[in-house]
Amino acid sequence: MKKQLLPWQESCLKAWEANGFRGIANVTTGAGKTILAVAAIHRLMCVADRIHNLKIKIVVPKTFLMYQWHSVMMEELQIPRTAIGFFSGAYKSDPGKLVMLYVVNSARDVLARHITEDISRGNSVFLIADECHHYGASSNARIFGYRPHIPKEAPIYTLGLSATPWCTNYLEVLVPALGEEIYSFNFLAALRAEVINRFSLFNISISFSPEEWRIYDELSDQLGLALFKLREVYPGLSGKGTSSFFSLLEDIIRHSDPETADLAKAVLSLSMQRMELIYQAQYRIDCVVELVRRLPKGKKIIIFGERIETAVEIGRRLQVLYPNEVGIYHSQSPKDLNMFTLRQFKDRDIRILVSCKTLDEGLDIAETDVGIVVSSTGSRRQRIQRLGRVLRKKPGAERAYFYYLFVGGTNEEEDLLKEMLLPEFDRHVTRVHLQYDEEEGTFNNHQYRGWEADIVQDMTESGHSPEAVIEFMRNADRGLLSDHWLMPEALCRKKIDAACHIDERNYFIAMLMIIRARVGTRA
Repeated sequence: MKKQLLPWQESCLKAWEANGFRGIANVTTGAGKTILAVAAIHRLMCVADRIHNLKIKIVVPKTFLMYQWHSVMMEELQIPRTAIGFFSGAYKSDPGKLVMLYVVNSARDVLARHITEDISRGNSVFLIADECHHYGASSNARIFGYRPHIPKEAPIYTLGLSATPWCTNYLEVLVPALGEEIYSFNFLAALRAEVINRFSLFNISISFSPEEWRIYDELSDQLGLALFKLREVYPGLSGKGTSSFFSLLEDIIRHSDPETADLAKAVLSLSMQRMELIYQAQYRIDCVVELVRRLPKGKKIIIFGERIETAVEIGRRLQVLYPNEVGIYHSQSPKDLNMFTLRQFKDRDIRILVSCKTLDEGLDIAETDVGIVVSSTGSRRQRIQRLGRVLRKKPGAERAYFYYLFVGGTNEEEDLLKEMLLPEFDRHVTRVHLQYDEEEGTFNNHQYRGWEADIVQDMTESGHSPEAVIEFMRNADRGLLSDHWLMPEALCRKKIDAACHIDERNYFIAMLMIIRARVGTRA
């Protein structure tokens, strides 16, 4: 192998080996799950005296992951291209190759048979289930259908990979097929070990238009009344998280009397209408475009949306501002076009990638500086996946930046990471709350703007030129969307001394002035 393993990867491999080369690795996105699996393959290949004629089967949920694994196999293990086969909608190689890469939609009815045939021929099999939380559901679980047809002592080795392995039928399907969880390396552990980038999170409050507020309030009133009636029958609905709430609603619809089921359907319909209104808030697009316009030129940016039409409109408006720098990636685009867009982004031919949920999981995109989350998602798994797209370690990068938009005053989550906040969290992550003024197209933090106004007044009273005041205000406005005003004063002074040109020096002088105002030592 080319890459040197990280301490957590070494520990995980030891636990996997101690468990008979079986188990599930619960590892946060961006920490290096794929390299862990490659090291596991290498380890099995190195114990040839114990493992006869090893065949490697890797199953993935999406086609682009199949190609990523193909590249890693050749680069890290020097496996020849001819020894690697594909099994997907477009390609169906001879399953006898050393390495077979399967997309789960195509693998459901063939993978179990291929494994059974390998075992019957006296081969050993190493099955890697990438993003294994996808394979608990009944249709995908068919990939494990070989188990009743082979001896219990058959030489099958397994490794499940996921940042969020718990799923439907986890205990009933995944654990029997892949083994128990043998290692956990969560988001905070990865931050603590500096395996992923530290980052700053800006939670940005936007507003509804007057008409959107009218509709939202009307839907909320109707929903509140319907929920009140339903909770009289099902008090267990109170206090549920988003996913459990909707899951329970679906159970009520399926198993209740017609009157109660109709009430549950009304709650579900009103909830969906209100959620859709929030997702489609008209100022989201304006805010994203203005945010990108104010970020430093040259930054690589991924924009995560929930709706294709929103992503397309954001992409269209950004392409006007930044011709030949923007790509759009979503499920309704042709696969070839999506793959071309990803290659352009990875090769830095474009620097802004606008995406929908299609991009959330598994994609290995290095050297991304900024993530913008256009709207919230009720899925904790999806939040972790989106973080991982941006937090992979980048050479020379101090930290990554995340900007999360939400409609203030609604039931939309006000902090992207609320569910993940732990006492130690703030040591690793800087969190800032901003408001977007849709009329002015500006961003505000009341404390920050107060310090800025005090400094402007001091500069004016002490006889600074209008040009100097304007320069300070320009840099202060630029600095609000960074975390430089939260750095220690000594570090800011180092930035001033190291500045390569006058614009950079003036910027950090402005940040020093804000820092002093913030800590109460303004000179």
